[in-house]
Amino acid sequence: MSQSFFDQVHELNRAGAAFAIATVVRVEKPISAKSGDKAIIKADGTLDGWVGGGCAQDTIVREAKKAIREAQPRLLRLVGAGADADVRAGLVPAQGVSEFPITCHSGGTMDVYIEPVLPKPQLILLGNSPVAQTLAKLAHVLDFEIEVCDPQATPEQFPDAAHVFTEHNLQWLTVRPLSFVVISTQGHDDELALEAAARSNAAYIAMVASSKKFAGRAEYLRERGIREEHIARIKAPAGLDIGARTPDEIAASILAEMIRFRRQQFAPQQVEEAQAVAAVEELVAEAIDPVCGMTVEIATARYVSEYNGAKYYFCARSCMDSFNREPVKYVQGTVISHQ
Repeated sequence: MSQSFFDQVHELNRAGAAFAIATVVRVEKPISAKSGDKAIIKADGTLDGWVGGGCAQDTIVREAKKAIREAQPRLLRLVGAGADADVRAGLVPAQGVSEFPITCHSGGTMDVYIEPVLPKPQLILLGNSPVAQTLAKLAHVLDFEIEVCDPQATPEQFPDAAHVFTEHNLQWLTVRPLSFVVISTQGHDDELALEAAARSNAAYIAMVASSKKFAGRAEYLRERGIREEHIARIKAPAGLDIGARTPDEIAASILAEMIRFRRQQFAPQQVEEAQAVAAVEELVAEAIDPVCGMTVEIATARYVSEYNGAKYYFCARSCMDSFNREPVKYVQGTVISHQ
């Protein structure tokens, strides 16, 4: 395997990007891929590598995007129309294996394992309070990368931190797409810490303070020109409302809130709000190619045709052309989308 593959995995991990690795684990000829072939698939569907072409690649990309969204690996079996009859007869559906017909393919079968790689969460602590110190210890157990920014913080207080910076300033850090910023300054330079956090693009920002205390600090942010929507992103008081009182309990409630937030980012179908669920379902809607039976992701479909007020989606131009020549031949019993 080329070193560039591992280099790219390293770079994506360092950038905090979500992606999936697809690996061909078994093939039955004729098929263009071979066992051991790999590809990196990003959350937007960009593929780098080789796991077969044509409809096989489209199916793998679509399923990889699902694996990233759902944070769950999956094993695919792609069965070509030209596969040997004995081979097809021996392919008994197995639990945990998703089978897809690849009727546009030259033949053969292929098993592909897709493993999602989610970004390592980053916890940025502004402050060196007992809550911050306990939170760092708890987050380390859950494999968070911990960064600390506070003039009074020391490496001895935060032995698990990747870095300890002696300023309330995030300019030394690369704030990742899934970063958590917690302000726990106990009244020491609250304003500076809050402003640094509010100006960042962190996914989650929270302050260990009462709502009344935060309201006063919010006025300072407005005077500093921080926009209202950025102020509204800051959660105060930090943590889930579990009746926490001690610093350790407060730290545990914050970590619980961070875990819930993270899971909602990568498994949005579990979000309770019906509106959010509907938006996700619309985004990942699928249709069946009426010509070959392939599953097609509607949002990214390149080949679309209309007939009698309904839209039909195709995996390839050849299928669309066949449909356009004889639509009546294919419309009965197909899954269509009225939009």
